[in-house]
Amino acid sequence: MTFKQSISWLIGSLMLLLAVNAYGHSLSVFAWVEGDTLMVETRFASGKIPVSGTITLYDGYDQKLSDHPITGEEVERLPLPNWESGLKVESSTGDGHDNYWILTPDDIRQQRDQETQ
Repeated sequence: MTFKQSISWLIGSLMLLLAVNAYGHSLSVFAWVEGDTLMVETRFASGKIPVSGTITLYDGYDQKLSDHPITGEEVERLPLPNWESGLKVESSTGDGHDNYWILTPDDIRQQRDQETQ
């Protein structure tokens, strides 16, 4: 193997390792509504539930509504804020691990209506 081939192999291996490492630390967020409660599930790609961090709620105009600590529960239960313009639910565990979920006004209305039927 030539020196150039060795360097190319090394760089390729490092890029693959970094890509796998980044995927392993990605954060998934899922949010839904049950009655007057906003349910938020946050997990790492490994399935592990974060034990600390912040859930930040924004309205449909991207105006910050509130911050809530991540408590390490499988599903965080938060009071449903004013949702007429929709909601963006952002979870952040620090070190660049963050993601969000969007709930449109129609999503919220349908989910709330399902609870009352």
